[in-house]
Amino acid sequence: MSKDNNDLSKVKELIENIGVNIFTTKEKDGSLRGRPMRTAQVDEDGCLWFFTNEYSNTVEQLEEDSEVYLTYASQASSTYVIVHGKASLNNDKAMMKALWNPTMDAWFPEGLADPNILLIKVKPEKAEYWESATNKLVMWYGMAKAMITGEKYDKGKHGEVDL
Repeated sequence: MSKDNNDLSKVKELIENIGVNIFTTKEKDGSLRGRPMRTAQVDEDGCLWFFTNEYSNTVEQLEEDSEVYLTYASQASSTYVIVHGKASLNNDKAMMKALWNPTMDAWFPEGLADPNILLIKVKPEKAEYWESATNKLVMWYGMAKAMITGEKYDKGKHGEVDL
């Protein structure tokens, strides 16, 4: 699917509603390493922003290989998003100030005065999402009905977006 403002808006909306993702990078040996990270912002271009510590394993891995996979999942709303992109490191203090929110105090007690604080910007190349059109009770009913009748289950919306 080509880049489309509706597709980008949909992915942005889903990510903002979920918030936390598994941010996956590559180790030097090629193995994958994931960790939960809260998205600070999805900007108008679809770039995703995160706070991190300059001396974290995440930064070390990104300096070796900038390719990342972000996996968002909300079991409560049956919504899932995967983003593949390239990450870059950014130490723009004005941007940090614009993105800062009080929940960041848990990781950075000194706030923006922390000398080790750094931003990660992920420029997405591709995103894929799944979204159930119904609540869980209706979803389970639909699955049971499909199993009994042999009809295909309508699992909701699925989209692929090249960004």
